[in-house]
Amino acid sequence: MPDVEASNGRVTLAIIQSDIKAIGTKLDDLVIEQREVNAKVNGVQLEHATCKAHMEGAVENVQGDLKDVKYDVKGMKSKSNAWDIVNSAAVAIATVLGISK
Repeated sequence: MPDVEASNGRVTLAIIQSDIKAIGTKLDDLVIEQREVNAKVNGVQLEHATCKAHMEGAVENVQGDLKDVKYDVKGMKSKSNAWDIVNSAAVAIATVLGISK
């Protein structure tokens, strides 16, 4: 009987080793999958950072353009006011000249 018990122990040990090997293979697969997920997440984060930087640059450009437009509008208002004075003076001169004839 000692031979049967010894062989049962070897069979049990072989089954346990096989199960441990299968668990190890599954763990290796999970590690590979996790690395792939991490790489994808890193890619998405990098893309997000690039997009965010691009959008911030675009916003700064628009804000700069808006300041330029405001400055141009102020300049146009000043010119408009100056032309109003010139036109008023021209009308006054034309009126005086018209009355004097």
